[in-house]
Amino acid sequence: MHQIREKKLAFSFAALTRWSGRLGLTFSDQLIFSLSNFILNMILTRWMPAVEYGAYSLGFSIYLFFLSVPSSLIWEPMAVLGVRKQEDEQPGYFQKLLVYQTAVALALSLPLVAAAFFFYGREAAAVRSAALALPFLALIWFSRQICYYRTAPGEALRVSSVYFILQMAGVVLLFLSDRLSVPAVFAWTSFSSLAAFLFGWKRRGLLSGLYFSLAGLRDPGDLHTHWTYGKWMMVAGLANGIMTLSVIPLLTLFTDLESVAVFKAMQNFVTPLQQALAALSLVMLPVTARYIQQAGGRLSSRQVGLALLAASLVSAVYLLILVFWGRDLIRLLYNQPFYLDYVWLLILLGASTSITALGYVFRILLRAMNRPESIFWSKAVPAVFVLVVGIILISRYGLAGAGITVLISMSLESLTLFVFYIRNSRKQVMEMGKPSIPEAM
Repeated sequence: MHQIREKKLAFSFAALTRWSGRLGLTFSDQLIFSLSNFILNMILTRWMPAVEYGAYSLGFSIYLFFLSVPSSLIWEPMAVLGVRKQEDEQPGYFQKLLVYQTAVALALSLPLVAAAFFFYGREAAAVRSAALALPFLALIWFSRQICYYRTAPGEALRVSSVYFILQMAGVVLLFLSDRLSVPAVFAWTSFSSLAAFLFGWKRRGLLSGLYFSLAGLRDPGDLHTHWTYGKWMMVAGLANGIMTLSVIPLLTLFTDLESVAVFKAMQNFVTPLQQALAALSLVMLPVTARYIQQAGGRLSSRQVGLALLAASLVSAVYLLILVFWGRDLIRLLYNQPFYLDYVWLLILLGASTSITALGYVFRILLRAMNRPESIFWSKAVPAVFVLVVGIILISRYGLAGAGITVLISMSLESLTLFVFYIRNSRKQVMEMGKPSIPEAM
């Protein structure tokens, strides 16, 4: 018995060490990737006029909105459904997904280029640049997603580092050569994404035998399974875009590009926490999916409670930093007194992100339980709120209305996720014939 206990302790310590290392690499990767976008926005905020930065923010929000389509149809199904693939099947699987992603991105990009002709001036240039950049910028996300699928965050860190170095060097050179503009920033970022993608795939040997043809589309099996799972996620992603990313276009419509610049400048400070939550989701989703499959379809109330406690503590600390040092951070990073009058908006967006952190716990669980329709409703409910009430708030109160819209929509999302998790957990317990149900946290 003593020897068995020692073996169990040794195994637990080894597992803890292994997962601690992976989590460390995950957060390092997410830190580098977040810093690339964070520092880029800091640079653009300091070096661009507010109206120019507002135009860039408009293009960036459009890019993120349509990025949800390959994310829903390619990356997220891969994290859940791809665990069924054998080791020798993975290279061909990844290559087929790359063909699918390229087709999806081009199908989205070309109509957007045409739509840019309905805009004028800076707005037209921003929309056109974002549309052309979409197929290239999607590559860096895809490459990193594969690393997390294979539980190799160290590889993701290398890819993000290449992207970070190239992007920062290029933007600085653009500034020094007096060529810093919205189209130039999107073009260089696209090049950085492509280079980092090729670097990552070369290291994993996935470029060998890869030909950009329609060969991957001849077998509809993976395409069908991805569509079956991802169709809900795609609609949910578009609904999420309406919930969050539509605020900037609405501000452009009802106010001006300076207000857009202010909103994005304040939003930049909560982006690192959002990216950290997304990184944790990348790691925990396949792990949780495997665990739930082995545990009979659910987690205990204690496990869910610990996850919620951890999310609460992290988000609370982050919010306190914004409350007490937000003004100093704005002064230090932006060096423009213009933005100091909007600390209130920073705190409002920080509170919204803290609420979102709790929702992430239930989002991971519902995805691992293969309940994509629940994710859809968690996005649809706040999206309807934005389209019905948010438009009125933003049109009447401008930036204040935008901040309130984000706070309420994020709260509705987390509440909907909680309700659906409790509902699905109870349903699984009844199907399994167990006497107890998860406690409401």
